[in-house]
Amino acid sequence: MLDDYAAPFTTYDKENPIINEGDTFGDKDEFIMTLRTYAIKNEFDTRVEHSDKERYRARCADANCDWRIFAKKLHGGNTFMVIILFYSL
Repeated sequence: MLDDYAAPFTTYDKENPIINEGDTFGDKDEFIMTLRTYAIKNEFDTRVEHSDKERYRARCADANCDWRIFAKKLHGGNTFMVIILFYSL
C-alpha cells in the first residue's frame, strides 16, 4: 500500500486542471474542487456514485458519456490519489 511519503502531490493549473491516473491531492476537498473545475472546463456534469472518508467515485451525469473516476485516500495521511480514470466524452 502506498503512503503519503511515497506519493508527492501533483502540481496543476488551478484555472485549467488536467486530471490523470496517479495524480495526488493534499486532501479530499482539494481533489473535489479540482474535479469540479475540470468538469466545468470540459463542459460536462458529474454524478457522485459513492463518497466516504476514504473513497470517492463519480461518473458523467450524461447516460451517453462513459467518463468515470475513482480516487482513494492513501494510507498514513489525507492525500487522495486518482486510481482509475476512464473517459470517452
